[in-house]
Amino acid sequence: MSPPRVGAILVNLDCGALVDLVFPSLAKQTWPALEIVVVDNGSTDGSAERIEREFPGARVIRLGHNAGFSAALNAGIRATTGAYVLSLNFDVVLEPEFVAALVEALERRPEAGWAAGAMRQLRPQGVVDAIDCYGHWLLPSRYVYGCDPARRRPDEYPAECLVFGASACAALYRRRMLEDLALDGEIFDEDLFAYFEDVDLDWRAQQRGWRCVFTPAARGAHMRGGTGLDKRAEVAALPVANRFLVMLKNDAPSEVARHLGPILLRTLRDVAMHLRAHPRSLLIALGRLVRLAPRMLAKRRRLRATRRTSRAYLASLTLRTRFLG
Repeated sequence: MSPPRVGAILVNLDCGALVDLVFPSLAKQTWPALEIVVVDNGSTDGSAERIEREFPGARVIRLGHNAGFSAALNAGIRATTGAYVLSLNFDVVLEPEFVAALVEALERRPEAGWAAGAMRQLRPQGVVDAIDCYGHWLLPSRYVYGCDPARRRPDEYPAECLVFGASACAALYRRRMLEDLALDGEIFDEDLFAYFEDVDLDWRAQQRGWRCVFTPAARGAHMRGGTGLDKRAEVAALPVANRFLVMLKNDAPSEVARHLGPILLRTLRDVAMHLRAHPRSLLIALGRLVRLAPRMLAKRRRLRATRRTSRAYLASLTLRTRFLG
């Protein structure tokens, strides 16, 4: 029996400086059935041409403009046919068994629809022994964290466990789950454009009864912010607005009320930070919220009609973990 095919999707927007990070580690993957697709969001730095020239095994799809991270991922999913979809950022490096370990985790657990690996921090001096993202852990503030804040060392995660979700910087998704979550043909919500699109998918998948597994056997590293796009006010506004848009779409009013203190404190912190660094981003974020809130509420009504899990289960997801035997 042939191994299930994995479609690895990378979204490119002038990521030429990072090509030498991700592609060599993809070339060393031990999983034999790996298809690589690069969706180019209108790059002008020659990176798409370089990938085609130096990495002929990768297929480049040109969108011609910046359609957003969500739309590019959706285009990549449509362009692949494998049983699994691997989303990857350019600013990651993966150990050779990374893809194999994620596939094997999902093959062992049919109830799990997506999987996260052990991504450590990648710094200019190399990989350091510190957690970047060991799955998504939902905080009361409605941000996700890369680990349980009470367990910040890699050696505190010796076994597989169920987590809230996975960062799209390096996540493996079962295609059957993605098809189950599609809304009007969209898997990742294109209204979100970029940032929190993976958190939204986490929430929707949990509501539909899918589970996410973290496995420490899949090891890699992530240079957070390596693309440098978050230095622009228009980009900095996206996570500020999208946090609330995802809450409008997925969260329960009773849970928002229960965690109102942490939500407000983190919001005040964000406002203060953006007033210093990107004051214009707050106005952009407010406009985005006003414009997209009605659309998110309409999607919320449709999602609630297809929910398969109880309110009590969804309420338990905040910092929920269960180690597996």
